[in-house]
Amino acid sequence: MGTGYLEAKQAIREMLRSHAVLTVEDLLNAKPQFSWAQLFLAIDLLSREDTITLHQQGLSYELRSIKKLCDVDPELYGESAVNHR
Repeated sequence: MGTGYLEAKQAIREMLRSHAVLTVEDLLNAKPQFSWAQLFLAIDLLSREDTITLHQQGLSYELRSIKKLCDVDPELYGESAVNHR
């Protein structure tokens, strides 16, 4: 598995710092450098980590932050950064 999903996770986190609610279409349009698969995996991982929630809205899904997004992500910065909080 490539690391594109890690950058996609960070991009989603940054967008959620600016917007309370995002749709999957918002992400796809705003971040064309990521494939649909990279964004989907990132969304899935953030959801499983209880960082975001997903709600179906019509034919789309909305993402909302449920955790403080400035927390250090050990996958992005390594375990040592997490231990120094």
